[in-house]
Amino acid sequence: MKRYGFVIALVAGLTACAMHSHNHGVVSGSADLAAFFELPSDAVFEATLEDVSQADVAATQVGRARLQPAGAPPFRFAIDYDRNLIDARHRYTVRARVLSGERVLLVSDTAYPVLTLGAGDKVHILLKRS
Repeated sequence: MKRYGFVIALVAGLTACAMHSHNHGVVSGSADLAAFFELPSDAVFEATLEDVSQADVAATQVGRARLQPAGAPPFRFAIDYDRNLIDARHRYTVRARVLSGERVLLVSDTAYPVLTLGAGDKVHILLKRS
């Protein structure tokens, strides 16, 4: 009887994983520096996937990746997101920044479109001094 319960639990777990992966998406990429910049040892890299469809409204964050410590550039990242949150009619972009404590050191100052309107799920970002 215990074996039967184990099999049921295993099947339920695999079904949940399969359902999760069906709704799970990933935007991946790398971010590099536009010019040499020596990063402090406490530097943190963040990349966010945002819905930027509505003008005059703050972007809605759909997913985020964080590298702590940031390490050396180029920063390679993968942003997990829920596909159910993506509307094919909306515009999505990835932006990135490097922080030291509360201070922003580097930022992406260009929109990097992803996912909809012909954009893919990979991006290469250039970071500049803030």
